[in-house]
Amino acid sequence: IVEANAPTTSDLLLCEHLAKRIAKHADSPVPRVTPVWLKAMRLLRERGPTEWPDEPIPEDRIDRAIDYVFDHLNECGNSGFCWADQIRSPAALRKQWPKLVLAKKSKKGKSVESLAEMARKAFGVNGTEQKELGQ
Repeated sequence: IVEANAPTTSDLLLCEHLAKRIAKHADSPVPRVTPVWLKAMRLLRERGPTEWPDEPIPEDRIDRAIDYVFDHLNECGNSGFCWADQIRSPAALRKQWPKLVLAKKSKKGKSVESLAEMARKAFGVNGTEQKELGQ
């Protein structure tokens, strides 16, 4: 029997992927995947970022976003800020998703659009209607 709101195998695989990328980036031991991690990843997958109305994000988009953060947002800027240093858990990934979308857009030198539209373009998030954020 599968419990409602239970993490899936996909959630576990995404958490393990994130943990390995965090460890490699920080040159530290791989963080332990906990029930809290699994719940946060499930919520990201089922509901999307914390500040948005519920809009599920497919596993492959989350996987690509994790890789993007650690492959392309992994260097400190002039201020010493680095996105890869900030993403230490699935909860952080979920909370920072809209800002990561902006970071990806600004890295490409694109003009500012709504966060919802950027998410659809940047990470392939689908959805028919999305509230404009950050404007």
